[in-house]
Amino acid sequence: MMRRFLLIASLCCQTALAQPPQGERQTKAYQYYNDGKEAFKANRFEEALKLFEQANVLDPSPVLVYNIARTYEEMGRAEDACRYYGLYLDLEPQAPDKNDVERRIRVMTAIQQRNEQDAERIQLKPWAITTSVVGGAALLTGAAFGIAMHHFESEQRDSTNPESKGDYADKAKHAATVANVGWIAGGILLGTGATLFALDYFNRKEDATKLTLTPTGLFLQGRF
Repeated sequence: MMRRFLLIASLCCQTALAQPPQGERQTKAYQYYNDGKEAFKANRFEEALKLFEQANVLDPSPVLVYNIARTYEEMGRAEDACRYYGLYLDLEPQAPDKNDVERRIRVMTAIQQRNEQDAERIQLKPWAITTSVVGGAALLTGAAFGIAMHHFESEQRDSTNPESKGDYADKAKHAATVANVGWIAGGILLGTGATLFALDYFNRKEDATKLTLTPTGLFLQGRF
């Protein structure tokens, strides 16, 4: 079993990892650890994760479980990071960094829950675009039938044939009805589209402010 000792020195990315295992029986695991540490320092987190996992298979240890959790955290995989942090605390209930690990779990759980809520949120922009386009088309349709109505009314006034006058009157009435429906529907749809665009803007503005976890604590970033 590898000795439990956490690395205090920061890596290039300012994140802490566990000290390497010692002893002849852990030679291969030690090599995997070293390779994983170098990959971690170079921000090659996928590679580091595989190497830490290989080391942990050869010589299971709480410190390697911790390293796996830290790597998942750097990869932005909060759920996996929380799972391995929890496993680390199960294996080391009196770990010297217990409070820090528990804090990381709480923060990442909150971030994960917010991300899930954001994923479930209705995307308003596509609806805003659709309603605006349909509303614009309805207004154009209303305008076209409005022009047709005036044309039929003009034909009705100029016609000397009573039968034709009646026919033009019916056409003008029909065109007026369609024009009114188009104008009313178009206005409502455009208003709805504008409202959805506004709601989408404020949602995005809210999402621009995010809570993130850094090695030194919480950090609030965004546009204000």
